[in-house]
Amino acid sequence: MTESLRSIDDLPSQEQMALAYCAPRGIPLSVFLGRVVWAGHPQWTQRDAQAAVLWEIEQNSRCSGCGRPRSESMVDEKDAPDYKVTVTKCWACEARDAKLKEQQEEGVSSSGLYLSVARKAG
Repeated sequence: MTESLRSIDDLPSQEQMALAYCAPRGIPLSVFLGRVVWAGHPQWTQRDAQAAVLWEIEQNSRCSGCGRPRSESMVDEKDAPDYKVTVTKCWACEARDAKLKEQQEEGVSSSGLYLSVARKAG
C-alpha cells in the first residue's frame, strides 16, 4: 500500500517539478513518469490524486501577486521577513507597450486589439 502524502514536500524534487507541469493539465503524475495504464486499471492512482490535490492546495495558499506563500508574506509586520526585489526589463514588452501607446495617441481603440511581438530580422 502506498504511503499517504501530507504535503508536496513529501515528493522528491524531480516529482515536484513534474507535478507543476502535470497538475494544471490533468495528467496523472505516475503516467507522466512512465506508468502504463492497463485495461481495467484506474488511470489515476491514489498517490496521483493526493499529489494533484496537494499541488492545488499549495497553489491556493500563495499570494496571487508575488507567488510567495501567504504564511510567509502575509504575517504581522513585526514578523514579516525582508525581501530582495530584482528588477528585470523585458524589451519585447517595452516595444509592445510603446506600439499600444502610439495606437491610442492616434485614436485607435484598444478594444479587441491584439499585439504580437516578433524579433526584427537582422
